[in-house]
Amino acid sequence: MTYCLRLCLLAKRPENRLSFIHIYPLQTILAEEFQALMSPMNHVIDLQIACDKPLPVSEDQLIAWVNCALNEHQQERELTLRLVESAEISALNHTYRQKEGPTNVLAFPSDLPEHIDLDCSFLGDVIVCPEVLEKEAQEQERPLDAHWAHIVIHGVLHLLGYDHYEDADTANMQGMEIRLLAGLGFPNPYQHEGQHLE
Repeated sequence: MTYCLRLCLLAKRPENRLSFIHIYPLQTILAEEFQALMSPMNHVIDLQIACDKPLPVSEDQLIAWVNCALNEHQQERELTLRLVESAEISALNHTYRQKEGPTNVLAFPSDLPEHIDLDCSFLGDVIVCPEVLEKEAQEQERPLDAHWAHIVIHGVLHLLGYDHYEDADTANMQGMEIRLLAGLGFPNPYQHEGQHLE
């Protein structure tokens, strides 16, 4: 059983089914986009908190940021958002990317057999390390909530098929991130030279 499938089996708790979304102050967003965000799909988000230190953001914020990315695609989706200690994400980074040390976010797209029929499409797992995010926000002199929103949206977009291996793909993904974050009231995370994500 793969890591993604194991987490998929955990992502069935009914209390995580959403009927609302909390929208934060909007600055530059079109009226129809605002309406779309106010009327979310019934996405299933399994939020797993596997770290001891209190989070600097609320669970409602995390769910809202996931929905912000998912609501760009008119289909009900399911995913796992797991927050972990640096040791866990370091082990995953070594196993699946052959890289040493912790990273800010890992995305594991689902690879379920086609014959498995689910109520809504399971996208996969987004793994975030709060410790790394806190360090990065300090180094980049960015508001911590803005960095959290960016990393969560970045991870979800990876599950939706976005990537940054080629220049054109990078521009497309970053453009989507910038637009979504602006709609949530956050500045462009790439406005300073040298800021990029792996």
